[in-house]
Amino acid sequence: MKKVIAAFAGIFGCLVVWSKPVEKDTNIIVSYAKDEYTFLYNKKQNRVEVKQIQTTRYFTNNNRAVLPIGETYSDNSTIDDVTIKLDGSKAKYIQPKYEYYSQDDIFFSDLHICYFNLPLEKKGSTGEVTFKKTITDPRYFCQIFFDEPFNLRYKEVKIILPRWMKVNFKELNFAGYDIAKNQVYDSKADADIFTYTINNLAATKKENHSPGATYTHPHLLALVQSAQPQTEKITYFNTLADQYAWYRELVKGIDNDKAVLKEKALEITKGITAEVDKIKTVFYWVQNNIRYLAFEDGMA
Repeated sequence: MKKVIAAFAGIFGCLVVWSKPVEKDTNIIVSYAKDEYTFLYNKKQNRVEVKQIQTTRYFTNNNRAVLPIGETYSDNSTIDDVTIKLDGSKAKYIQPKYEYYSQDDIFFSDLHICYFNLPLEKKGSTGEVTFKKTITDPRYFCQIFFDEPFNLRYKEVKIILPRWMKVNFKELNFAGYDIAKNQVYDSKADADIFTYTINNLAATKKENHSPGATYTHPHLLALVQSAQPQTEKITYFNTLADQYAWYRELVKGIDNDKAVLKEKALEITKGITAEVDKIKTVFYWVQNNIRYLAFEDGMA
């Protein structure tokens, strides 16, 4: 998901519309944005990938500004290309940097960031940034947020979904916003094309103790179910059992010393006979004695 690291911070279709006015302009606005996602089968790697092309155009209303731009990625995604334009011309002298993105409250994370400064030299300057990304495992294609760090004039979100790919998109928090949906079938590509257009959306806001973005911000939740690009079917999260089975495979890689754990469990539950009471005792002991370390791998 793109971030401004804020120093300010034949074809048939259907149409559905929601609306809400934008807030008063600030110095920076996003005059145009386009986010396109295409599901493809990588035959060489025998996997389904999601190709993303994300373009954002910034405009200065009043004063000069320098925007710190950042795009995150993980061990299950790559940034394949970055194009930067200033007032319509490529700014080849701006060289993005690629680093691990560390957070104080997380012990380990596979989160990386590509970042650079975007100088908008005067009133009326425009800067355009395009990121090309690949998500190498569709399980990590979870959601698409519509808002931006600055007031948004217009945005288009397009999803190209082949018929061999099964994904359930759930529309969340659309009420009260100017969001239009169009769905068509491309017979040549044998794919459904979903297009959302968003007009006059206020900048992303963060307030202390407020609900998380998934509770309030307009976005799409993507539930990737299965794929059958060739003869073999690939199952992702077709059922809840599939999801738990995948979680199980992830935690199998944790190398715990079972002998040490057994010894500690026997010590904690000494003198307790009922199984439920043993479970409760171990649970409360963990709550009171273990300091949790957040460990993210592929979840970033």
